Amino acid sequence: MDLQELYDRHQVFMNELLTKAEGRKIKAGRNLEKEDAYLRAFQNRDFAVSMHTNTFQNPPHRHEFFELVYVHRGSCTNFVDSAEICMKQGDICLLNTNAEHTLKLDNIERDTIFNLLIRRSMMDRFDFKVFSSEDFVANFFLKSIQKQREEKNYLLFPQSEETAEQISLFQKIIQEFYDDKCYKETKISHLFDCLMIELVRSYKVEIDVRYPGSGENQKFSDLVKYIGENSDSVTLESLARQFNYHPQSLSRIIKQQTGSSFQKFFTDIRLEQAARLLCESSEPVAEIIRKVGYSNRTWFNKMFQQKFGVSPGEYRKKARIFTAL
Repeated sequence: MDLQELYDRHQVFMNELLTKAEGRKIKAGRNLEKEDAYLRAFQNRDFAVSMHTNTFQNPPHRHEFFELVYVHRGSCTNFVDSAEICMKQGDICLLNTNAEHTLKLDNIERDTIFNLLIRRSMMDRFDFKVFSSEDFVANFFLKSIQKQREEKNYLLFPQSEETAEQISLFQKIIQEFYDDKCYKETKISHLFDCLMIELVRSYKVEIDVRYPGSGENQKFSDLVKYIGENSDSVTLESLARQFNYHPQSLSRIIKQQTGSSFQKFFTDIRLEQAARLLCESSEPVAEIIRKVGYSNRTWFNKMFQQKFGVSPGEYRKKARIFTAL
């Protein structure tokens, strides 16, 4: 059964999901995580797939899980907090936890929208599994996605020639969810990790394209990689010399691309480098601090706690728990 046929057979799915048996509608602004209907959809899973029915429009609502919205056919408008996001066929939008949102179909006879509902635990496992890899540049863009998602409460991944793989993966997740075959949860977890990797890749490509490099083939990821490899010694002046920029011009570019000053950008990269080393190595914390260019352990611990919410030792322990799952 293809996705369109599946959708056509289940147009009332979201109506049943979001209303009580007696037909009481959910009030705008309520936390849907507490609703029996949403709990039934998850059924102790880390994920669920739902379909946006053309017979019922949700009021603005929020919940404690992430949501990926995929436009399979047609177009729609996604209202997230104060933003209006126009989505077309092939677009994917990642909604943060507790983002107040609702969605309006542009043509109820044509539009086909699927939602992937993801518990925080599943997203956390992905973050730790990928962040423990050795690809520092990829990890930088993963963290950038997390930052953007938290600041705007959403991230839009528009359809393009390069997004065919992520669309295919999303469709496979939907099909697997409804096929009800053995090992389906294991397979969906794997497909979800692959989908998120594709989204990180597309985000990286977008940033690289926007970067006004001084060289023909120069990319923003080259700059990130250089800082990561020289985090113990790099300065704004040495970075500017390396990439043939005046320090003020380079500082302005970094601000435009990341929303942060060079010092904040540099500090984030060093802390993320330290977090990666905590995940992938058994080196003492003191040695990791030295490798990323800090000499004051107390100051490093304070900055790390502010960024990640836990101490370096607690972060390493948590990472080992997630990677063991």
